[in-house]
Amino acid sequence: MKSSYCSSHCLALHTTCKVARCFRMSDVEISRQKPLDGGWGWMIVLATFIVTALGAGNIYSIGVLFVAFLDAFGRSKADTSWISLIFIFCFAMSSSTGIALARKLGHRKTIMIAGFMASCGILGSSFATELYHLYITYGIVTGTSLGLTYTVGIEMVSIYFKRKLMIALGLAFAGSGAGQLILSVFTQFLVETYGWRGALIILSAFESNMCVAGALFRPLTTEVNTPTVPESSPQSVVETITHHEIKDSKLDSSDECFHDITTSTLSEVTVVEEEKKKEDSILWSVKAFLKTVFGVPLLKKPIFRCLIFIAVGYGFSEIVLVMHVVRRARDFGIGDTQSAYLPAVMGLIQLIGRPLVGAIGNIPCVKAHMLVGAALALCGALTVVSTYIKSYAAQLLYAGIVGLCIGGYFVGLPLTVTQFLGHENIGLGTSVLVQILGIVSLASGPFAGWIRDKYGVYDIAYWTVGLVLMLTSAVVFALPSIDRSLQRGCFSKAQREIEE
Repeated sequence: MKSSYCSSHCLALHTTCKVARCFRMSDVEISRQKPLDGGWGWMIVLATFIVTALGAGNIYSIGVLFVAFLDAFGRSKADTSWISLIFIFCFAMSSSTGIALARKLGHRKTIMIAGFMASCGILGSSFATELYHLYITYGIVTGTSLGLTYTVGIEMVSIYFKRKLMIALGLAFAGSGAGQLILSVFTQFLVETYGWRGALIILSAFESNMCVAGALFRPLTTEVNTPTVPESSPQSVVETITHHEIKDSKLDSSDECFHDITTSTLSEVTVVEEEKKKEDSILWSVKAFLKTVFGVPLLKKPIFRCLIFIAVGYGFSEIVLVMHVVRRARDFGIGDTQSAYLPAVMGLIQLIGRPLVGAIGNIPCVKAHMLVGAALALCGALTVVSTYIKSYAAQLLYAGIVGLCIGGYFVGLPLTVTQFLGHENIGLGTSVLVQILGIVSLASGPFAGWIRDKYGVYDIAYWTVGLVLMLTSAVVFALPSIDRSLQRGCFSKAQREIEE
């Protein structure tokens, strides 16, 4: 009887001492995040809207500055185009660094620091006397700074929303369309009125509003104070935790059972202390930071590799469609002024379409991957058809549908990550996929230009893009089946290991 009583009490003591792992040896604060699906969350959506508009808007205003830089420095188009290529590459590659910084410093501080750096980068560009100065100030400094903010906003929205996440992301991402529509026109006005140097000074002040938006990123936490635990030694911790249990159990400290459980729990708490010291070391912090930057935990997941394949297909296609839409329209005999409206139409439709896509995605029967797959399939099919319909009205319609499809992809992407990798990986997963887009963009833009120079038309490039998009959409639609197959394989492997 005593043996049974001893065993049950040992189990209770062992469980109690395991709880000690969750506590530090002093007053503890526990942060619990519960999505509000409203309230201050809508201010987070507004802040992310502003951050996205100021960040993505600069990508599309580069086209206006490109002409001004050509006239000012008298260099070739190839040399001048490196400004935009470096900017887009740094923007994409720094996105996961933003997530790592946000988890270390906090989302608010990360946005405000990045906004200040971006403002300084644009201001420094206004003093450039050589083209390579712009490679550094506008391409590297500004591009990296704005890239730090992109996925931080996504993660912050996902903290405040769960049930209405699709709608919230649609509204927040509408900022990209607003920035594309407003900043491109605003930058052109500034260049014509004040010159490119004056325009950059004003844009620098305009960009500093990102710091104001970042101040709205209030952390969603609930602080809970736990009872004070003596901070002397692991032995005292064990004695504190087990005091009441030992008193009620009628076990003598000389009992073998008591000796075993005390020794066991003492060694467990000692290991916890050693792990805590390891986590506090600088080397461990650097390793954890780098793992987050490169998405190491997610790269081990097979389903995430499928998402990377999808990002490669989309990234290859989007840069071609956005960068060459004006030049192709001119090849079709459409005037310069009319051709310049096509990117603006893309931005306008994204501004309207992203919240619409978010609302559709919030319908319970609609899955995020279905929206992404439909957007890619539609865009791919119409891209092939667009090479045969060359009127201005047809190109306007095509530009509008492309803008809608781009909006559908970017709104559905974070939710697709959540669908297959869990809510907690939305920020890191999206940032790694944006990195992939940046890497692919370095090759896809020149590819279309090379096709145009070699054959005199963009048809082959656009046929290739259309086929790539349709192939990518097929993979997107197959994601649930692929995921189930992978899970069955993992389960069978684990079952075999258990049997062995």
